Amino acid sequence: MDCQEGYYGIRMYRARQGPFMVGVCIQRMDLCTSLGEFVMSKRRDEVRYLRDQELLRLRLKYRKQIHGAAPV
Repeated sequence: MDCQEGYYGIRMYRARQGPFMVGVCIQRMDLCTSLGEFVMSKRRDEVRYLRDQELLRLRLKYRKQIHGAAPV
């Protein structure tokens, strides 16, 4: 399986005869891990940290435009 539709990022897949798998879609299926392993790993925290840092960066950059917007 590859990312033919052009969406790259974290994905959840279902293995043909197994559990759900979590992977970062960069056309490298060998980097997938089971959902349980991902949830219990530090990778989950790393992804959350990077997401939060990017959100903060964007909010600071566009704070004037989102000042009147409803909080998320």
